[in-house]
Amino acid sequence: MNSQNLTQISDGNLFDELMDDLSVKTGEGYVPFASNLGIIDVSLRGRGRREDHLFANNEFYRKNVRRGLSFLEEDSKGIKILRRGLEKFFDLRSAYLRMLGGNFEDKLPADDEKLFHVIFDDVQETLDMGGTVTIYKTEKANGENAQIGYDENYDAWVVASKNVSMLIRNKQDIDDYAKCGDGRYAYAILIAYKWLELAVKIPDLKGFKEGLKNRTLIGEYCGKLLLKYCTIIMKRTSKTSAFGRVQGSDDLLFCNSGFLFRTVMLSRPDGSRLFQEV
Repeated sequence: MNSQNLTQISDGNLFDELMDDLSVKTGEGYVPFASNLGIIDVSLRGRGRREDHLFANNEFYRKNVRRGLSFLEEDSKGIKILRRGLEKFFDLRSAYLRMLGGNFEDKLPADDEKLFHVIFDDVQETLDMGGTVTIYKTEKANGENAQIGYDENYDAWVVASKNVSMLIRNKQDIDDYAKCGDGRYAYAILIAYKWLELAVKIPDLKGFKEGLKNRTLIGEYCGKLLLKYCTIIMKRTSKTSAFGRVQGSDDLLFCNSGFLFRTVMLSRPDGSRLFQEV
């Protein structure tokens, strides 16, 4: 696997490279309202520590596969990225904190050693440059990962759990997914129904859709509550900005505050900023 990042590889070349990778698995889906479309969901083989091992040892996976990646294949028009989740982030283990405090007596296992550097190298570099590190402490929504996007070509919502995407325009499309009987859509269907309830309450829906182009809205589905926290991320860059937050209600708050959830902001002397999930 090469080390190209997401800004240096086309959607088609990325797809071809991932399809040839034995550590990658795919799930094929359909689009109820368009028989000429197909969805390919991409993830890594393995869960838990096995997944951490793959991400820890391969920056290409961290930058491209992330926590969810889907392609849209259209007859005669080729393939494009449909949605891209957050970069993979890792548990902050107590052993890492001991190392950060200068305790190097207990050598970490190889994977943990790599993860320590994945988490802290940018932080250390920023401090070495005389920059500042700001940590925002927020609540942790513990549910099913929920991702929302928008495809302007079909005026359709991209609704996904971490590993399964759907393309929908209305409730009928969700019903069609439910009728297909494929269990892999179970969480995405619940998220989609809830999203349509929220979407109709957005005051400027046209402007909202415009702002969502090439971006993914990230949140959690917690029972009947969707989007306990929300963050918009760019598909094509590593820039992350706050979008909004819902606290126990169906109100969707739009903001451009630069406030980030569960994120470290690294401010460097040259004025540049990096954002890192923790």
